[in-house]
Amino acid sequence: MLTTQTLQLSDPKIEMQLRDSFLQELKQKKNEYIAKQKEIADANRAELLNKRYDSSKRQVSSKNLLTKSHFRTAILEYIKTGRLRLINADDVAEYLVLNGASNKSYNTGRYKIYSDVCVCLDQLAEENVIELSSTGGQRDRTYAVKTI
Repeated sequence: MLTTQTLQLSDPKIEMQLRDSFLQELKQKKNEYIAKQKEIADANRAELLNKRYDSSKRQVSSKNLLTKSHFRTAILEYIKTGRLRLINADDVAEYLVLNGASNKSYNTGRYKIYSDVCVCLDQLAEENVIELSSTGGQRDRTYAVKTI
């Protein structure tokens, strides 16, 4: 400790070296984090592309289509695996199509299975699994997930 007119508790040279090493380590950690996030995003993108490819192969064969009677099970799986707090009927329909449901759609682009999806979601709402959160707008029927 040096004492002149002021009190000095550290060596300025050592302090600068420690700051520089801290900044270098921070930059390295940030670069590692960015690389890891890119790797995760690439893996998710590849998984989505594989699902779409797999579902397009399934859709070619009509005997492998996911039927309306299986929508409930598939929707519950969607809710569990997605760990979502809000779900949208359009997104659920898209998920079902990716997993083998009919991909026929109206001129608007909405899948024809949409009304069946809404019926199933309404049944789940009656069972207190989900709760109707909002309706209207382009993204019709949003549900809040309660328990699974």
